[in-house]
Amino acid sequence: MIKRYVAIILAAGLSRRFGSPKLLYQIEGTSLIERVVQTFVSSNCIDKIVVVLGHERERLENILKGYPVHTVYNPYYLLGMSSSLKISLSHVNDYDEVFLHLGDKPFIRPEIISEMIEASKEKNPHIVVPTYNGKKGHPVLIGPGWYLKEKACYVEGDYGLRFVIERETENVIYLSADETVLIDIDTEEDLNRITNGGKE
Repeated sequence: MIKRYVAIILAAGLSRRFGSPKLLYQIEGTSLIERVVQTFVSSNCIDKIVVVLGHERERLENILKGYPVHTVYNPYYLLGMSSSLKISLSHVNDYDEVFLHLGDKPFIRPEIISEMIEASKEKNPHIVVPTYNGKKGHPVLIGPGWYLKEKACYVEGDYGLRFVIERETENVIYLSADETVLIDIDTEEDLNRITNGGKE
């Protein structure tokens, strides 16, 4: 059976620590949100890409025009990441496995996506988590869709899937990856450090 994959990109946050809408900022002429989308598109593994928007919805929608993505508005984005996760659940029904990723982690490589799919096929867990130096990263691969919907009801606030991963240890495998699965942009200092050539 050929599995079908959907990628959910959570991009609704306020960027409080950054001080302005960070997903609109550009590195080498490409916005952070576009970098994330481009990675999933270029992996050639994903059947559908869903971007959950909230803060600065219109500006992000305008940037994403022309990309093969489906945007969803989360009117409850002030309630935290879990609200975006729950909004996205109506889009997972027809898919065997779901990638969950964060819009402020723009450096993952398409190869990571492929490697996670292969690990899932080989060991058939419910959750695959990439790691670097023992630290958990993104994206997270979880499936099938009903499993995600069942577990997401336990998630509140800004915890995302961390709570689920901690509770479901027997159903999780960890895949060794490179540092890009950890790198995110929380502050302008993060952005400046990365654009000046350092990712640590």
